[in-house]
Amino acid sequence: MSIENNFGNSGTLREATLTGVRGEYAGASIALRGGNPNVEIGSSAHLANLVFQKSTATISPRHATLMFDERRGLLICDQNSQYGIYVNGGRIPSGFWVHLNHGDTIEIGSSRNLFRLLLAFD
Repeated sequence: MSIENNFGNSGTLREATLTGVRGEYAGASIALRGGNPNVEIGSSAHLANLVFQKSTATISPRHATLMFDERRGLLICDQNSQYGIYVNGGRIPSGFWVHLNHGDTIEIGSSRNLFRLLLAFD
């Protein structure tokens, strides 16, 4: 896939990394690559593979989905969560896929759970 990255260079998206800045996953790095399944984010181990503690009141059982798409890059969708997903401080609409860019910040449910996105291009 050839897309325009934030540095003005075209290239093939090779990997996306979510780095926990604040909250339960602070300091953790989650790598996403083509061929990996979607990352489901939530408080239910039955519905999500990036699982927050059930005591995290602002995280729904199936809160959001991250998708690494070979043609479109990295996308996120709020799965009709109560407390939302915020990209760079703005709440994204539920049920719609939103394209993410290098350096974006992603808040899951509240600003207590903050991630930064890093993209690597070939």
